[in-house]
Amino acid sequence: RVCVDLLGDFPLPDRAVVVDSNPDKKDYLEAVPVYEPMAMKEFILGAKLIVINTDLFAGEIVDFIRDKIGRKLSRDEIVIIKSSDRD
Repeated sequence: RVCVDLLGDFPLPDRAVVVDSNPDKKDYLEAVPVYEPMAMKEFILGAKLIVINTDLFAGEIVDFIRDKIGRKLSRDEIVIIKSSDRD
């Protein structure tokens, strides 16, 4: 739900995509397609910035990108949006 609230009516830039490993979320955002990670492998490899919309699974996502996609991300290439009330 955080992703829906965050994006609202905000139009994503043409070079931005939404990726989620849960195939049930392919139609989660009405006007924006949601892709599974392996379908966007080349895009992820070439992206200048990766925005992770959850701190709860950020480590797993970064590990997946490293282990399955083949890209080790530097701190300057990642933005993690905190989605919980934990400190």
